[in-house]
Amino acid sequence: MSRHEGSRLNRWVSWLPLRVLVTAGTLCLFVATARDACAQVASVAGNVTDEKGNAIPRARVELENQASVATDSAGSFRINDVTLGRHKLTVRQIGYQFADTVIEVTAGGAPVHVVLRRNIAALSPVLVLGNRQGLFGAVGADRTFLPLPNARVRVIGVSSNIMTDSLGQFAIAIARPGAYVLRFEHAGFASRALSVNVDRNEAKELLITLKPSTESDARVQREWQQFDSRTRMKGLNAVMVPGEELAATGNRRLSEALLHSGSFSIKNLRLGQNACVFVDGEPRPGWSADAFSVDDILAVEVYGRRGELTNTLASRWPSGIPCVGGAPPIVRLSEAEKKLQVEMIAIWLKH
Repeated sequence: MSRHEGSRLNRWVSWLPLRVLVTAGTLCLFVATARDACAQVASVAGNVTDEKGNAIPRARVELENQASVATDSAGSFRINDVTLGRHKLTVRQIGYQFADTVIEVTAGGAPVHVVLRRNIAALSPVLVLGNRQGLFGAVGADRTFLPLPNARVRVIGVSSNIMTDSLGQFAIAIARPGAYVLRFEHAGFASRALSVNVDRNEAKELLITLKPSTESDARVQREWQQFDSRTRMKGLNAVMVPGEELAATGNRRLSEALLHSGSFSIKNLRLGQNACVFVDGEPRPGWSADAFSVDDILAVEVYGRRGELTNTLASRWPSGIPCVGGAPPIVRLSEAEKKLQVEMIAIWLKH
């Protein structure tokens, strides 16, 4: 290129607006000069485990001034487009000591392996649960992963007002294996509920994060308290089926999942069309029980004749409105079977 041509090119480049061009791992910023500034970038990948080499899922991995990601079910993570050089890497998870380290980011660098150590006073499931099946773990704040002492942990229909300790930890012995619904609450944070399955002689760990929230919904709290009371005081013709058990049937329609679930089948109840449907505690006249996919359901309460003893559902159904939201019967019901017909279905959705 001649000097004259180079001068013309420089004058043309000087009038270009700010542009960003990313090619082959190079980030180039073209500014209003003939020179450009380019910064090399690379990806940072690795995994997070405990001291025994067990993968730690949902751990928060942060590169200072770069990005933040969560580990997957195998404890692996990947952060793309990281500028080359030295960076501070922080890894956090509830129930573990935070890990801070400085890494050198290079093109084609080796994977990063981070080991998190348990909190010194972490609960021992063997000591706490006494070699029985149960649930243990910790509750912390989202993003910061700081522990939340005095968080309330409810196992619906089993126990209530279990409070986390100073490290946000809890432990609950479960008498019978099976699926359960849990709810976690703390002032200043949005409550969270989930369905879990506990196998025989299993001590299952739960690491729960709650998001900060200034909203307080007394109605929702009341609905959950009534849900807990109904499950504790239910009659013989009643059952609560957690979403975990429904999903295990492989059916997406609620009526089919109920028919194939062990908890419902053992009650010998009959699904019919004349069932009142409630969603998150609210009556929904005309709604079908199959309006929701099993994937969206946290739990389902099912009540036959004299099954709902608290009257907190029936008393809320609009007067004079028929219950037509059940599911078509598989076969015609006899007079004896009609006494076992489902009268109310209360669906709790995941949020």
